[in-house]
Amino acid sequence: MILNNYRAMQRVGEFRHEWQIRTQRAIADLQQYLAAKAAETKRLQESLLALSRQFNHRQLALLQHAIKNPHARFTVISHAGSHDVVIQTARNDLQGLEQQGLLTRTTHKRGYAWTPSAHLADLLEPVPGSQSAGTGRTNGRGDRPQPAMTRS
Repeated sequence: MILNNYRAMQRVGEFRHEWQIRTQRAIADLQQYLAAKAAETKRLQESLLALSRQFNHRQLALLQHAIKNPHARFTVISHAGSHDVVIQTARNDLQGLEQQGLLTRTTHKRGYAWTPSAHLADLLEPVPGSQSAGTGRTNGRGDRPQPAMTRS
């Protein structure tokens, strides 16, 4: 009986030790994931800063929101209300980002809505050999062309 109790306590101790190891491993993995996400966010923020000459402040704010909320949906009305601009200005902002491949237009109720492109983060990453972030679509081979649009 004493031997059985000892073995049971030994198994409990082994279980606790195993649980502690798994917990520590999970915490380390989480910290590594969070560090990677923080670095990615910082890179994207720097990319957006580099794009400040190509896009207006409303478009940059929308892109920042889209990076943080990849499932967000933007409408002309919501964009106009968020930035206190007329409908046509909001439409131009959204269509400009759509033309760059950064937003995707879908039908929504009786109008349109725009969602972040599936590879928005990749599109905003700096193009190798370039000082600024890229905004071009990738071609079939996976190469990223130089930015196509400049703001006038």
